[in-house]
Amino acid sequence: MSSPEILSVSRVEAVYNGAIAALHGVDLAVGKGEIVALLGSNGAGKTTLLRAVSNLLPAERGTVTAGRISFDGEDVSRASPSHLVRKGLVQVLEGRHCFRSLTVEENLLTGALGRSSSRNGVKADLERVYALFPRLLEKRRTRSGLTSGGEQQMTAIGRGLMSRPKLLYGDGQLQTGITSTLSCTSGAIRRSPFDESVCVTRFANEPSPPYIRSGRMHLFHDPACGGFGPKRRNHSSAAAV
Repeated sequence: MSSPEILSVSRVEAVYNGAIAALHGVDLAVGKGEIVALLGSNGAGKTTLLRAVSNLLPAERGTVTAGRISFDGEDVSRASPSHLVRKGLVQVLEGRHCFRSLTVEENLLTGALGRSSSRNGVKADLERVYALFPRLLEKRRTRSGLTSGGEQQMTAIGRGLMSRPKLLYGDGQLQTGITSTLSCTSGAIRRSPFDESVCVTRFANEPSPPYIRSGRMHLFHDPACGGFGPKRRNHSSAAAV
């Protein structure tokens, strides 16, 4: 990883209900502008790690018991979720979580709430999202509750991008049984014009698409995290797992 780190996770451990071990000494580094894929079976700790990074573990009766999490040069191990969002750490939650009664465009614009950008700046970002996901442009006046699951995934990702994040990450939002939708969304993030955005995603059952499109990947098992280097060097290691 040659670019400066935007996210650093060092020797993080976490438990649920004060007793159930979920993470054991996890290390993870993400550079600015980098895309990293997290790969592992269900229960390996991928979701727990993302919740730890965003400090949402307490809502699930979880606790980070050891280690350090730094974002953009600041120790955020004990920072509130709202503070993290203001700093530019934005999570796209699993399950799409669109406002069903709002149109696609209204959903996208909610991502810009609280920004200091001008009206023209917000409009320019909206056009960039539509350039990434042309299907959303076609559906912009449609209520999100009437769009397909894939279109709702795109809306959720686009809404995250509208907040101008430094790090955009999500848990399974690109994973779908529809291969064409998966290829569209992960490919779009790779060519995203939002230069400061980074995407960290996890795929439990579909390793090929994110593996091809990501710069690096980390394998989770037992439930510790094994970090692997550039994808080209790790293909055999991934296959062995």
